[in-house]
Amino acid sequence: MNFAEYFCELSVLEQLRFGSSMLGKTKEEIKEIHNNMETKRLILNSIQCKHCLDIITSHSVHDYVTCKCGKVSTDGGLEYQHISFTSKLDFKNLAVYSTDTFDKIRESFSWGSYGKSGKEEKHWIILKDMSDNHIKAILITQKQISDFIRNLFIKEQQYRKDNNITIKE
Repeated sequence: MNFAEYFCELSVLEQLRFGSSMLGKTKEEIKEIHNNMETKRLILNSIQCKHCLDIITSHSVHDYVTCKCGKVSTDGGLEYQHISFTSKLDFKNLAVYSTDTFDKIRESFSWGSYGKSGKEEKHWIILKDMSDNHIKAILITQKQISDFIRNLFIKEQQYRKDNNITIKE
């Protein structure tokens, strides 16, 4: 299988992740890069502007956010991190990845919620702060979430069980 055949087998999102950086790579190199992309996933897409000290977070693919002074921006949610800046000295990258410790992951991963009624303004809840019932409800009702995200919730349930942690409503 050549590069074009392999590339065509990928989903559109995977193709976007690759971009033009794959030109000239062998099939084996492409597969290794692809496997690394699958094992290292973004948990938090966040940066801090060193000028205004604003911390900004992109929650979804087209969630392009800019700090209050306008010097830095980030985009991509949990799919990719695209940072706009003039100088690398303008920001501190606060990104968290699936390869980080679970303690760091559970303190960083957030879930968008409209509340129990579904009528509240959307707000973000950190995984470690979610009630046990909320996590259970997500696992039961949110069939569309990826296996990766589902496994974060399951791992949090196990973490709480192992550490005798209970979080009520």
